[in-house]
Amino acid sequence: VFSSPVFKALKQNYPGARVVCLAVPRVTEILKFCPGLDDILVYDEDGAHRSLRGKFRLIAVESFAGVPVDSIAAMPREASTWA
Repeated sequence: VFSSPVFKALKQNYPGARVVCLAVPRVTEILKFCPGLDDILVYDEDGAHRSLRGKFRLIAVESFAGVPVDSIAAMPREASTWA
């Protein structure tokens, strides 16, 4: 949620880009209102995506299968890891 200004900035600087956020279920309702965000990919860390197979399914099947990806911006959960 603290990363939400990034979505707007990405869209302003790359207007043709499709901006997708990988998020845990508890924040998806808030993210629906973030400007610049085109889609939300739900990461169920305690359920369907908990196992290695689940993570693979998320990456290979549920997320970007057949969709070209030019860039990925990773924003860690904890601001203390940004430095």
